[in-house]
Amino acid sequence: MFGLRPTPPRRRARTGLASLLIALLGAPLAPAQDPGSESFPPEQQAPEPSEEEVAARDAWQNLQSEVEPPQDRTRAAFEAYLGRLAAAIEAFAKQHAGTAAALEARHELALMEIHALRKVGAGIARMESILKDSANWKGPAPDGLRLDLSNYVFVLALALADLERFARAEELLGPIAEEEGPRAEQAQRLLKRVEARKKLQVGLAMPAFEGPRLRDDGAWRLRDFRGQVVLVQFWATWSRPSAQEMPQLAALQKEFGEQGFTVLGVSLDDDRREGRVRLNSYLESIGLDAPQVYEGKGWEGSIVQKFAIRAIPAVLIWLSKSLRNRAASAGVPKPSPEIADEPPVDAGVAAPPPVAKPPLVET
Repeated sequence: MFGLRPTPPRRRARTGLASLLIALLGAPLAPAQDPGSESFPPEQQAPEPSEEEVAARDAWQNLQSEVEPPQDRTRAAFEAYLGRLAAAIEAFAKQHAGTAAALEARHELALMEIHALRKVGAGIARMESILKDSANWKGPAPDGLRLDLSNYVFVLALALADLERFARAEELLGPIAEEEGPRAEQAQRLLKRVEARKKLQVGLAMPAFEGPRLRDDGAWRLRDFRGQVVLVQFWATWSRPSAQEMPQLAALQKEFGEQGFTVLGVSLDDDRREGRVRLNSYLESIGLDAPQVYEGKGWEGSIVQKFAIRAIPAVLIWLSKSLRNRAASAGVPKPSPEIADEPPVDAGVAAPPPVAKPPLVET
């Protein structure tokens, strides 16, 4: 997805002896049947995607490989790259309108608008239009596409919650949650995430939490750091973006640690992957001497669940109320809760990506 955002890990499809036999013999093994018997009715084969859908899928995959990121890492080069990419996706979506690949392309463009082009309103409007059009899409989709169009309402609801558009997210999920079946259960789970995300709005008190320390038997509690500026970093050693950020955080800790700044890490490393060993080794290699919470449960950790973390690295900045009051008295402006829509810096060239502003919360 063009590397614009981190995504949670996906499960691999399982392979085994049955798959090997199918590959060698050309067909799955099945018990012999009496042609006249009604005990074993023939299985109905799933419909094949249309030639138009397959052609659109192939063109979409080619497009993603053709628009190369710039070798020049200057801001101007990145802006130009985003502009070319957005234009190419827009043209593709128009050419292959009505296909699953076009809907996925429009979704990617919406994410670019929200996270890189500073066009939050336009991105949300595009996702709303995708939801409407996906209801009329007949399918099936060819292999190789990532977007689940049948459940796009959930994708949109989560994006809205991340942007603090809570009312619209609840409006989408509420009716589904009142039904029965797997979709209702999914909607109910997502409504709980929305509630958790509400508690992380700018200016609200951060929910209290505590978790086991990495290097001893005690626990780290948020209240242990009253009077300090605390950067809470959700991360893992297996996450490349996390690994790229941690050395910078280690440098910040060394420079400002004596002035009341603390990096509090919440690791998503997992005991099943020797997480404690990997974590200790990595922290030692970058020289980060800062408190680390380690539950050893990956995405199932209680703190990760409490804060509805969906991707890493994720950052929260916590100021105690005394520090917030001091900042207010000194005339420091309050942070904006979200990125406002802004026009491109120049016609035909995408606006520069926004500087990440993690939520500032108090207690």
